[in-house]
Amino acid sequence: MAQPRYRAIIKVLCEECQLNVSTNKRIDVKCRSCDYKKYNNVNNLLTFTSFITKEFPNWIWFNIYEYKKGENGGLLRSFQRGKNEPATRAI
Repeated sequence: MAQPRYRAIIKVLCEECQLNVSTNKRIDVKCRSCDYKKYNNVNNLLTFTSFITKEFPNWIWFNIYEYKKGENGGLLRSFQRGKNEPATRAI
């Protein structure tokens, strides 16, 4: 059986926004210094979560979309750091 493939978009906070989160202040959702990362071939949500935690320690959320080659897939699920991180390999 083939593994499901997903696309992921991650929001990585800049230093200023990360400082605001650390001091329980609101963050600017339209901050141009924050970065968005895209990954097209995500198979295992648990290893993907550990990968982004290691590579981008200040990620705040990521969205998982269905993978359809050549087109945008629909949103399957959203995850937030520390609140509802993935508990299984697949959705």
